[in-house]
Amino acid sequence: MKIVLKRCTLRPWTMDDVKSLARHANNPKIASNLRDVFPHPYLENDAIQYIELCGQKDGSLKWAIEVNNEAAGSVALLPMTDIYRKNFELGYWLGEEHWGKGIITEVVAAVCQYAFEQTNIHRLYARVFSENTASAKILLHNGFVQCGHMHQSVFKMGVFHDELIFEKIKKG
Repeated sequence: MKIVLKRCTLRPWTMDDVKSLARHANNPKIASNLRDVFPHPYLENDAIQYIELCGQKDGSLKWAIEVNNEAAGSVALLPMTDIYRKNFELGYWLGEEHWGKGIITEVVAAVCQYAFEQTNIHRLYARVFSENTASAKILLHNGFVQCGHMHQSVFKMGVFHDELIFEKIKKG
């Protein structure tokens, strides 16, 4: 599934993306804002494992964010289960050289539209470390509302962090 946008293209991951994925992901500024499952340093072997994971049929939707003909980031919709089965968790990151260009804002808008129009999902949500104000602004710009503030809920790199929760409900 490919989605062509103004600033980038969302497309499936391929093994041709290993080097660019490792290069863009190997950044402590990115890893510091993501879960510990996202390693730092981020090596080519980590990229191979991630691309293999993206190929599994687990109900998630994962796209490479292609900028200037190379994979420069990732966006994913992760399905919830049981009583939360009408929810997707949204996650994303982008290589630092592409920050501040409106790329992720455009990506989030497109992925939200896709989720609400092409799946049976009712609610999207995202979790953001409170220090990551840029990500919070992106979500707010895309119609998410802050629905929670979990104090000292994240333990990352030996420090407790607050986490903000944002949601967007399907209209209609």
